[in-house]
Amino acid sequence: MTAYLCKKRIREDVGDVRRGEPVLAITVTGMLTLLYLLFSGIQIAGLFFGSLRLPEGYTYAMYAREGFFQLLAVSLLNLIIVLCCMEFFRESTVLKIILTLMSLCTFVMIASSAVRMIMYIRYYYLTYLRILVLWALVLLTFLFAGVVVNIFKEKFPLFRYQAAVVAVLYLILSFAHPDYLIAKVNVANAPREDGMVYHSFFLAKEPYNDYYYLRSLSADAAPVLVPYLKELGYDMEAFYTEDAVQYAADTSAWGAWDLDAGNARHVQMGFGYYWMRKMQRNTENMGIRTYNVSRHLALTHFRDCRE
Repeated sequence: MTAYLCKKRIREDVGDVRRGEPVLAITVTGMLTLLYLLFSGIQIAGLFFGSLRLPEGYTYAMYAREGFFQLLAVSLLNLIIVLCCMEFFRESTVLKIILTLMSLCTFVMIASSAVRMIMYIRYYYLTYLRILVLWALVLLTFLFAGVVVNIFKEKFPLFRYQAAVVAVLYLILSFAHPDYLIAKVNVANAPREDGMVYHSFFLAKEPYNDYYYLRSLSADAAPVLVPYLKELGYDMEAFYTEDAVQYAADTSAWGAWDLDAGNARHVQMGFGYYWMRKMQRNTENMGIRTYNVSRHLALTHFRDCRE
């Protein structure tokens, strides 16, 4: 990418040295764009204006993952094709229009992949990887927006624009506290002591019950998990012992084994002690060099629930 920008700067000084015949590029990219337009038309008609039904023989996981990886491969291919055409072929209005259509079709592919992932989330709730996929789709959207601008404005600082987009979106992801969002959404759809489950956006047949995943969350999830554990009847004093899991075992704090609910109830009444032990290890001996805002807030929430 850096070499591409340097060549552009040299070309501005010595004149346009591109010698490629645009007819060749128009022919190849035109045929490829026709395929993209056909694919985009099918996606718009079937996915966006259709009933959003799952294709026969697919699970939501297969449908979402397949769409994302196919999109990633095609998007990278399109990026290479557009940059090569702009670098090696003489300027042509027709070529610019075709490259623009190719980029616009890529936007349709991005939207198609996003819809698939959202369908997946509606049935299987949130995880960090699913949030990361949506973030990557937003990143691709902004990157290709810069490519479209660069097609018609060659002096557009494409490399600096893309570097800035990556940096800004990375900071947004970092400060968004994904684990907090995951806990807030998933716990809101988990079984409650009052028997209520709050389904609105989600279409899963059963309440959220992936407690193994909940116990893997970081201290960012403490504002949600600590009150939830207290609501479930956890002994919050376990956090202030040497080992929360051992304390729970010694004091029978796991709760009675509910034979009607089976393992699910036992896991629900036990995952929190494993998460407490993880928080114990992450917050012990926290000083100036190891200080972490999220872990400090987690300690505050534990203290509030203890009082």
